[in-house]
Amino acid sequence: MVTKKLLIITGITGFIGSHLDLSSLIKEYVVVGLSSDKIFNIKSKVIEISENKYRDILNTANVIEILHLATFYSFEKNDDDLVIEANEIFGEKLFKNLDKSKIKKVIYTNSYFTFFEDRKIKNSTYVKSKNKFSKFLQEIAKENSINYSEVFLANNFGLNDDRKKIIPEVISSIKLNKPSPINNPEEYINLLPIDTVCFNLISELEKQNRRIFFLSEYDYNVSSIYNFCYNIINKNKVNKIDFKLNSNKLNIPSDVKLVKINYNLESELIKLITPQ
Repeated sequence: MVTKKLLIITGITGFIGSHLDLSSLIKEYVVVGLSSDKIFNIKSKVIEISENKYRDILNTANVIEILHLATFYSFEKNDDDLVIEANEIFGEKLFKNLDKSKIKKVIYTNSYFTFFEDRKIKNSTYVKSKNKFSKFLQEIAKENSINYSEVFLANNFGLNDDRKKIIPEVISSIKLNKPSPINNPEEYINLLPIDTVCFNLISELEKQNRRIFFLSEYDYNVSSIYNFCYNIINKNKVNKIDFKLNSNKLNIPSDVKLVKINYNLESELIKLITPQ
């Protein structure tokens, strides 16, 4: 019997999901993408399908692998219900309706905020919900001998980013002639381009059980990032972005593998600000 491999990608319409290059995966898998209220069959084209069609695909699959990206990012108390719905309830419903014996691989994207010592951040609904669902998946993986990867991600950036994150906020404020959104100009942050993040997430399908943290080799000064973007947008003389080796001051457990990625932030920002 021919093995029918199904890859389910949650959060397919989100920032990371929408940047995945699935061209190689659709040759190996039947790929289904889930958003909060829609289901897509991803071939050479993205086709919205019905719940019944999705059930048919589940029933005929021999092997199921899952890339779980779905999340709602917010630290606002008013968003707590949305955070819990996206970060816990959505995923619990997904796994409840799957045949666990068919699941061979799960990749879950968690947040590096998990490692922050700031109690306000650690006690936020966002961080608690991400970690609660992490424990939920760990238990399912252990009970059903599922190959499970938990991937922690720091700040990422790229085209078509409307999230309230540092890079889109900086670029938007400059283009709209608004005040700088930077509150701590001497702060250094860790950043990765979204294409690099997506490449590593897809590569994780081939890896064995592990917890891993992808981050850039260098931390970058936010004030110099703002100045660099400002000068590129306004066609002024450009100064280099100030950086330093990543200091690893986060409280990272010993079982989490650090993978530091080296890239050129200035080149990535130029591509972002002046896309071809």
